[in-house]
Amino acid sequence: MRRLEDHASVYQAELVAIHMALTWSLSLKEVKSINLYSDSRSALEALSDPSNTSELVLEVKRMHELATARRSVFLHWVKAHVGYLGNELADESAKEATKLGDVGWAWKKPRSRISKDLKDVTVDMWQTRWTSSTKGRLTARFMPEVRLTTRLYCPTITQVLTGHGRFPAYFHRFGLAANALCQCGEIGDVWHYLSNCPTTECMRKNIRTNDLSDFKVLISDPRNVYWIQQISRHVNDIIPTIPQ
Repeated sequence: MRRLEDHASVYQAELVAIHMALTWSLSLKEVKSINLYSDSRSALEALSDPSNTSELVLEVKRMHELATARRSVFLHWVKAHVGYLGNELADESAKEATKLGDVGWAWKKPRSRISKDLKDVTVDMWQTRWTSSTKGRLTARFMPEVRLTTRLYCPTITQVLTGHGRFPAYFHRFGLAANALCQCGEIGDVWHYLSNCPTTECMRKNIRTNDLSDFKVLISDPRNVYWIQQISRHVNDIIPTIPQ
């Protein structure tokens, strides 16, 4: 793993070096043709690969286009450590650069990367607030992880996800029912109808899970969502109006 990390960092360093050389070439006025040499075959192959969408590779390609618009610029591969003077001098300079206390060149992030970073930070903040909030805890059991993708559910499923439906416990919470009990005598909340209400047993046994208390799993399978919807409709049927 360490070797792979080292290889990746060297590969990126070579691309940055090529970018710097191309940038320097833009300052030349009288020169009509420039030959740039690199001992990194992987970096040169990445630049010649039209399917490579790396942000760093695309930026080097953009700089190459700017440079070639003014003069002929050719990229060449040379074998490393065989005595080529220019390549040996470049290696020595690279070794000296590793001794510096700070990097003397900063890579500007493209707009796409900044946009992604902002989105990641926003989602992390949202997730922290959602996890620590005291509200919507039933919904959090079904959806513990926030997402930017839209999830659409029918009204009967939404009643289960939020607990805001024709459930005796919900009615009682707002003083719309004398008590919070189901007709079977137990507390009539979402968990009751999904786990142990005798009136929903025939539908509940079709739910595919080994743990009914794992609400996240309950809605991950479309077949489960169907039966949860049937349970919700059943509750709507047995409690058709708000009790007086």
